[in-house]
Amino acid sequence: MEELVVGSESVYREILSLVTPVSSTLAARVKRASSPSFWADQEIERRLELGLKRKIWLDNGSYLIVDRTEALTVFDVNTGRYTGSIDLERTVFDTNIEAAREIARLLRLRDIGGLIIIDFIDMETEASRQQVLDELVRETRKDRTKTVVVGWTKLGLVELTRKKVRESKEATVLEACPACGGSGWVVSDDV
Repeated sequence: MEELVVGSESVYREILSLVTPVSSTLAARVKRASSPSFWADQEIERRLELGLKRKIWLDNGSYLIVDRTEALTVFDVNTGRYTGSIDLERTVFDTNIEAAREIARLLRLRDIGGLIIIDFIDMETEASRQQVLDELVRETRKDRTKTVVVGWTKLGLVELTRKKVRESKEATVLEACPACGGSGWVVSDDV
């Protein structure tokens, strides 16, 4: 832990009273939010939203769809609004590279473990596929949790595993919808 920022003065004092006797080093890392706009300045709300959304927009206008099941997590890469500037193959390659970086970051952010399948946009050349895979491997090395990129399957998907250390962030803050039982579907009014 690098820093713990607390908004409430009373909670700040309570945390300090608990941590200081144990470790003055940890106590020095507890900070009081510097201003009422601190949370907005840090984009906390946006980051929390990003950690829970199913559709994640990337900077270039492409997007990811993240679907979780009990057994695995699937990332589907889509070009969305991104049209590129050179040709279709370059557009697809650029989208897949950006997606590889974002997927590695989301694995850490959401603390996703288990089997992970990525459906990158189909590329024509083996060299492009290898570069995307290399980028994914490079980005997952930043993770302290053991991640193994298995590689491309015969169906053109990328398979990887990430050690499941604890419940995912989604599982700790979300609960099943009482209307649909968590299936993601709601019975139509027409039935």
